[in-house]
Amino acid sequence: MLKILPYEEMSETWDTLSVDSGFSPGTIGFSSPTRLGSVDLSTFPRLRGAATKRALDLIFVGVSSPIWLPALLVFGLLLKLSDPKSPTLFCQPRTGRYGQRFPMLKFRTMVANAEEVKEAYRDQSTVPWPDFKMENDPRITSIGKIYRKYRIDEIPQLLNVLSGSMTLVGPRPTSFDKNTYKLWHTERLDATPGITGSWQVSGQQKTTFDERARSDIEYIRSTGTINDLTLLGKTFSALRNGM
Repeated sequence: MLKILPYEEMSETWDTLSVDSGFSPGTIGFSSPTRLGSVDLSTFPRLRGAATKRALDLIFVGVSSPIWLPALLVFGLLLKLSDPKSPTLFCQPRTGRYGQRFPMLKFRTMVANAEEVKEAYRDQSTVPWPDFKMENDPRITSIGKIYRKYRIDEIPQLLNVLSGSMTLVGPRPTSFDKNTYKLWHTERLDATPGITGSWQVSGQQKTTFDERARSDIEYIRSTGTINDLTLLGKTFSALRNGM
């Protein structure tokens, strides 16, 4: 039953109230049950979901640290021994949440000047530019092929998860800037980018950015703890099968 309030009881909550034309000038009613003063109550579920997701990230990274920290050192050492003159880590600017650029860490799996010579292979890309994918990319090193096959190159991104610039599950951050996005693509920027996501474990060959963006947006609209845990399980299964 709608509670009718006299004008005398109105105070600082005027912005949450509206005159109901169905009543006399001496009555008003709440215009929306989703606001309390200046607070939008509809944001609470989203904030709770974000807090849960962050807690899951930190718990996973913390519990698994006895595994991934030694792995970080061992695989980094192997990479350094294979090419002592080149850097072990590759820090690449990526597009994160709300289009903000951030440095994403990876083990280096390509020759040291891979970014400089990328333009030379542009016409051999199998996907539309600025996205880039090339069959038998000559820039990838021998050890880099192994690291990529088993996703070893992405272990350093757990440091990105610790910093909060990435999450375990979410849309993969793009190397190209948000200014190259189509308008509908930008919805994928509503979420923090992840190490793994829905299209990586779908088993489908989503080769274009449009296809990947549709998959990412579908994930964002249905995101939840159960969904994230399911995708993490599928990721580990895919890793066992060599992706």
